[in-house]
Amino acid sequence: GSVTGAVAGVKGSEMIQTKNENPQNMLAGRVAGLRVWQKSSEPGTFSNSFDIRGMGSPLVIIDGIPRTTEEFQRLNPNDIEDVSVLKDASAAIYGVRAANGVVLVTTKQGREGQAKVSYNGSFTFQVPSKMPKLANAYEAMTLYNEQSMNKVDGGSIIYTEDDFEAFRNGTRGPPTGTRCSSPTSRPRRSTTSASR
Repeated sequence: GSVTGAVAGVKGSEMIQTKNENPQNMLAGRVAGLRVWQKSSEPGTFSNSFDIRGMGSPLVIIDGIPRTTEEFQRLNPNDIEDVSVLKDASAAIYGVRAANGVVLVTTKQGREGQAKVSYNGSFTFQVPSKMPKLANAYEAMTLYNEQSMNKVDGGSIIYTEDDFEAFRNGTRGPPTGTRCSSPTSRPRRSTTSASR
């Protein structure tokens, strides 16, 4: 028989040209009407969602078996032979669960003949283009106090003159020369009220 309706197909070899570990993200921009939302960029997080023509999550079928969206996202992209996306009437053969469309995934299978081995690898690293100028302990303490005093509802002095002196001579807190990258990353030490 033939399938009547809108069907879009993507070969696995086309998908892996997109460098992404999530096959669902690889479909973005390759299938008309398919929208993919990446909820987190944290490595190992598989919480994306997708829909066909804004109708809700489609039914995912991998090698003839209904699966969850998360199982599709965890599938090794190199194991995918092809993906077919069935829209509207073409998805009707899968029943009510396919009301939002169907994503048919076919994985690679073994074949008779000579064994073939393929390898695909990449190596990447990131380095900052410029390192920020860091504040020393004295500058960081001054910025904490300034930030606190500039609050709309009034503020208080976080570091007193005694604290400044203790930092300077190394009797309390980090020794002189300690670098702080952000004035907001350090917890409050004392809260002596001051009027403005």
